[in-house]
Amino acid sequence: MANDWEIKPSVSAFESFTSNARLDPPGEEKADFVTTVSPALDVHREGPRLTIDLNYALDAVGYVEEQELSELRNRLALHSNATLVPEMLFLDASAAITQVPESNERPTSSSLLTASTNLDTIYTYRISPSIHNHFGTFADSGLGYAFSQVFSDELPDTTIHTVEGSLLSGSRFSRFLWALNANAQHGSGSRDVESVFAAASAEYPINGTISLFGSAGYEQISDSSLDEEPDGPIGSAGVRLSPGPRSVIEVLYNHRFESDFVTGRASYLLGPDSRIDFSYTEQLQTSQSAFSENLGFLRRDEFGNFVDARTERLFRLGDDTFSLEDNAFRLRAFNASLHLVRGRNTWDAIAYHERRDIDALDEQDTAIGGSANWGHRLSPVATLNLTARFRYESFDRPSGTEHQHLVGAAVSMVRNLSETLDAVFTVNFARQFADDSDDEFVEAVVSMGLLKHF
Repeated sequence: MANDWEIKPSVSAFESFTSNARLDPPGEEKADFVTTVSPALDVHREGPRLTIDLNYALDAVGYVEEQELSELRNRLALHSNATLVPEMLFLDASAAITQVPESNERPTSSSLLTASTNLDTIYTYRISPSIHNHFGTFADSGLGYAFSQVFSDELPDTTIHTVEGSLLSGSRFSRFLWALNANAQHGSGSRDVESVFAAASAEYPINGTISLFGSAGYEQISDSSLDEEPDGPIGSAGVRLSPGPRSVIEVLYNHRFESDFVTGRASYLLGPDSRIDFSYTEQLQTSQSAFSENLGFLRRDEFGNFVDARTERLFRLGDDTFSLEDNAFRLRAFNASLHLVRGRNTWDAIAYHERRDIDALDEQDTAIGGSANWGHRLSPVATLNLTARFRYESFDRPSGTEHQHLVGAAVSMVRNLSETLDAVFTVNFARQFADDSDDEFVEAVVSMGLLKHF
């Protein structure tokens, strides 16, 4: 029916001044004025058999003096789910177009309203049919296939085929929960990459506070960019603690990727709209495989924002902490986040420590940083936001180690002029220090604009 669809077009127009159009090193800056016009379309449909969420925007960025920097940028987020046969056959489809930094060593503008020669546009989509079946109260099964492709100028075009199956304990098992999971994957791009994974897992709650869980299985990864290709048994053992209704702590000891390591997560609900989260993970991936995997978790939340279904945070196709990388790398990541709402104030803070090991390049990259944002509703029609961020990185290569760090700050104010028209004022500042003076820069961007909803 027509009333199942929500279609919301909009357009924004901004005029900006940048102190450093090309993000040149200190002393070589060239200031410029930038006009950015962005028509956008937001579509939502939720029905018993079909759900579609789409947001598309076209950014037209034009420079007065440095006209060769002018560009058109596409941005897209799409997720859909179709029920072909109720409770049995489903079809998921997702797609994204976004801009990510090619290299974190090179300068990237702190403002989304300006251009940057260090951005690569990533195009990716994923189509996944699946079959689900219930074996009474004994178990639920799933069998799915996913076809995904990733395109960009910086990375080789990549196609990934994935077949996965699962068998999960049914309602008959009220305490002892078990699962069987298996998948096989083949990726083709600059080289062929194959993997096979199979594991049995179980969880048993001792009481309302403590649960024990573990898994055992087998994994094989064939990737010529790895010094050691994992091939053999894998396993894990862990404990989940729930000291109260608001807190969860999970610690897991793992044997995987030819090594032993500990992962975990913890969260605490500070209130209905407030929480603090911690996590530590280790994984083996490439930039393309990360794009494909993350796309599979694209969802829209109850407020209309596109989020990652695993974390409920705003969706990001890739991790811009490090450069794009076609070779396989081992990523170790610790993240902490805070979301706090008190009256007219909202605080958000993120801290991270990440390390990436790239065997093929004999390179180890480390990033430490974080950001903090304070949002304050000045009145029913006006909102103020203040943001600060810091990032330190080191790049350890056979040729030597390079270091750099970046500091940034931003202030923005949004005022509702009417139900469909907003006025926006923003100031962004960034300063990057680096061992290589060519990678240093100072940038300030002042922007004023209007956002119109139809």
